[in-house]
Amino acid sequence: EGAAANTASATNSSEAYGKPPNGTREALPQTLIEAPGFTLEQQWELDGLTNPQGIVQTAAGDYLIANSSGGRGEAGADGWLSKVSSSGEMLSERFATGMTAPGGMVIDRGVLYVADGDDIHMVDPDDGVLLRTISVPDADALTDIAALNATLYAIDSADATLYQIAGAEVFSWYQDKRFEGARTLTSTADALLVPNADNGQIYRVTEARAVSKAADAAEGINSVAEAPGGYLATAAPGKLIFVSQSAETETLLDTGSNGILQSHLHVFGDTVIALHPLPGAVTAWQIGPQKDVEID
Repeated sequence: EGAAANTASATNSSEAYGKPPNGTREALPQTLIEAPGFTLEQQWELDGLTNPQGIVQTAAGDYLIANSSGGRGEAGADGWLSKVSSSGEMLSERFATGMTAPGGMVIDRGVLYVADGDDIHMVDPDDGVLLRTISVPDADALTDIAALNATLYAIDSADATLYQIAGAEVFSWYQDKRFEGARTLTSTADALLVPNADNGQIYRVTEARAVSKAADAAEGINSVAEAPGGYLATAAPGKLIFVSQSAETETLLDTGSNGILQSHLHVFGDTVIALHPLPGAVTAWQIGPQKDVEID
C-alpha cells in the first residue's frame, strides 16, 4: 500500500527512476522468488525513507531503520532512526535523532548501538533517547556493528579494521587488507562474516582472529546473511543472490534497471529485510518451503 501511494506517476516496472526525493518507483517486478530449496514471498514494501543503511529488530518485533540526508563532513548532514512496525507501517519517522550518517546497528543487553562514522551511539531502543555517544578517534568510517557471543564488533570500511566494543570502551581488534572496502558485518553462531565488494568473496572471522574464505559470491557484494542451504546476499547495484554451500551462485532478483538499489540485507527469523538507499525504501520477504513442481 505504501508503494502505491507514492507511485502515481509510475507507468511500468522497467521505468527509469529519478534520484530522491523526486524519484518514483513501483512494486518490485517479482513478489515470489524461487530459490534452491526455499522460496521468498514479498510481504510488504515501505517508501519514504532517506538513504537507509542499517536495520535492527527490537524485542517488541518492530524495526528501527537508519536514515541520513548527507555524509560525514557534509554541511547540514543529518541522521536519524525511523521506527517501523513488523507489518511495514511507519510508526515514527524520527524516532531517534542527533546523528550524522548512521549505518548498521545491534541491540545488546537492552542498549541499541549505532555505527556512525567515527562515533558509536548508545540509544534506548524503547523510547529513542540518545544515552551516550562514544568517540572513536582512530576510526573514519564505522559502517556496521554485529554481536558474537556477547561481544560487539564494528567494521571500519576505510581502513579495513574490526573494532571491539566493551561497554563504553572501543578499541582496534583486528586489521586485515582483505576487509578493505567491506561495509557490512554479520554474525553467525561462531564467527563474523565480512563480504568484500572488490573481490566478491565472503570472509569468516573467528574470535581467535582466524580468517578464512567462506564463499565466492559476486563482485560488488554489499551484505550477506545465512539462509537455508547457504547464504543470501546483495550485490551492487540491484542484485539479490543466493550462494549455496557448494559455492554455486544464482541471481534471484535484479532490480538495477528499475532504479532500485539492493544494500543491507538482514534475516530475522523467517523474514528477510532488504534496504534500498535508492529510491529510499525497504522490502520484507518471508522465507517459505520450496514449491511443489507439477509434472504433466
